[in-house]
Amino acid sequence: MKTQFAIFLITLVLFQMFSQSDAIFKAIWSGIKSLFGKRGLSDLDDLDESFDGEVSQADIDFLKELMQ
Repeated sequence: MKTQFAIFLITLVLFQMFSQSDAIFKAIWSGIKSLFGKRGLSDLDDLDESFDGEVSQADIDFLKELMQ
């Protein structure tokens, strides 16, 4: 009975390790595909649009109001 229980636990641990490693490999592969795919390259350009280099007078006034 002890041997069967030990084999069961070892099998359970191995199955758990296999299922977790499979998920990790899928996440790594999807990351690589998104980096080199056309959609992945176009999605990286979205960060450039979020930064606006120009600071308007209204922005300066708002910052001055916050600092008081």
